[in-house]
Amino acid sequence: MSGGTDSIDGGFWGIVAPISSPVPKLTVTRSGADIVICWPSPSSGFLLEQNSTLDPGGWTTVGTTPSDDGTTKCITISPPTGTHFYRLKH
Repeated sequence: MSGGTDSIDGGFWGIVAPISSPVPKLTVTRSGADIVICWPSPSSGFLLEQNSTLDPGGWTTVGTTPSDDGTTKCITISPPTGTHFYRLKH
């Protein structure tokens, strides 16, 4: 669109904000009957959260403090009944 000395360009403008610290990758393994969820130790300020659905409002913090061997932080949990999703939240 244009008229006079002004013009408007149509389209979509996105803003990309840099992430100050990328979310670390989770690994999930079995240890006997338990599930072990781990992520790199250098990741600070992250909490492990769980949800039985991907509903944005249903996430709760896993109430176990992770072990940390200096390389990897891990939380061992008993397998929940049904489906569960896990994520790290900063």
